[in-house]
Amino acid sequence: MLTTTIAFTVPSPLAKAFNYVSDLENLPEWDSYILECKRVPGTNRYELKVGIGFWKLASYYNLEEEKYPTRIVITKENRFLQLRDTYSFYPDPKGTDTDTKIVFTNRFRLKRLGCLLNVWLHRKIRNQICKDMRSLQETLSQGKMIRSRSFQVIKS
Repeated sequence: MLTTTIAFTVPSPLAKAFNYVSDLENLPEWDSYILECKRVPGTNRYELKVGIGFWKLASYYNLEEEKYPTRIVITKENRFLQLRDTYSFYPDPKGTDTDTKIVFTNRFRLKRLGCLLNVWLHRKIRNQICKDMRSLQETLSQGKMIRSRSFQVIKS
């Protein structure tokens, strides 16, 4: 299983950051592969339209855990891959409600013969995750100044 953990800070209150990320219909705004995301009525499932190169695929995410305002866990599993994304939210350590620290952990595993591509794919996946998390940080910052040290890859 490939694991990538990224921590970053956004100049946004904890509740606002949590509410934005927990509404998975916002995913297309900052995740480059997701073209569309809609909640399946009456469930914790979301139908995604994913664009990979020339292919447009339909997929589903499950909102497995949502603990307001500290944690969101999203999973996806099919016969080819297993995915688990965890978002953890922490308030500003200075005690103000102006900044939020987000720690994102992605666990990704290819199944069947796809596991032979793990080494090659890991770098591509990690780079894409970094781009998407940087995009999320910029979206939540709404044009406010972001310090360069407020984004770091902890584990990959």
